[in-house]
Amino acid sequence: MKRSFEQPPRGFTLVSAIFLLVVVSLLGGYMVNMMLAQQSGTALTLQAVRAWYAARAGVEWTLFQIRAGGCPAVPASFAADAFTVTVSRCDSYPVSEGGGSYNLYDVEVTATSGAARGSDYVQRSIRATLNN
Repeated sequence: MKRSFEQPPRGFTLVSAIFLLVVVSLLGGYMVNMMLAQQSGTALTLQAVRAWYAARAGVEWTLFQIRAGGCPAVPASFAADAFTVTVSRCDSYPVSEGGGSYNLYDVEVTATSGAARGSDYVQRSIRATLNN
């Protein structure tokens, strides 16, 4: 009579199926995380571009104010869509060249949106030299 001390393999399929499910679920979770990070980065990039254009609108507004009678009172703020645009500097410098004279204006404008130190906070500043 032959005795076998080896047991036939049982339950190996169940262990491999559980392992496969864990690996696939971890991979799916990683992919969802990557997708959310990419979407968040894209949204912040879009907000940064919008903030730059809002700051640019602030420079244009300041140029309009200069042409209407001089530098606006600093700091001057206004709302542009979801942004707060602040003119923090407007200094005038007289220039004489070739028998003519004019003024140069050193202007700094900042556009902000969102709560400071928040995940949706965006700020862009533009410093420009303008003449009228």
